Amino acid sequence: EGDKPREIFSSEENAGETPVDISGAFADNSISENLLTGTLAFHVTSGAVWSNNKKSYPEVTAFAENDVFYLPLRTVSEAYGKQIGWDAETASVTVDGVSLKDGMDSVNIQGKIISLTAPVVIRDGVTYIPSELVGKDRLFGVKVLRTDAGVCIIDATEYSKEELVEIN
Repeated sequence: EGDKPREIFSSEENAGETPVDISGAFADNSISENLLTGTLAFHVTSGAVWSNNKKSYPEVTAFAENDVFYLPLRTVSEAYGKQIGWDAETASVTVDGVSLKDGMDSVNIQGKIISLTAPVVIRDGVTYIPSELVGKDRLFGVKVLRTDAGVCIIDATEYSKEELVEIN
């Protein structure tokens, strides 16, 4: 498991809206910092990550493929204080009793089978999960906001288009 991410787009609340151009990598200003305080955010295009109220460019980052944002499981897990385990016998990663394997397109979360629109992916020893698996009623139970510009904000409050432009 690595410790670096990239980025993502579109929450259900924003479906059908005109995309907002926020092509930078989290603007270095107090407005962006205030808007991102307390969140975990990935900027897929640049590889920037916002975590613990600061921006970094980790080695392992999120990526987008076929309109799906994939997030590094370890980065998200550590941000939310969740332990990751490895079961060598089944070649699966576990988080809070949920087992994840490469290519898996459904998961069992507290006895409920959840179908995913994209599979779990393991690349170069790093487990990536589709952003939908982070959301409410899913593995981490937090809100996920994705933008067309490749930004994924986790545990996000509601942002206006103007605020998203400020975040950059």
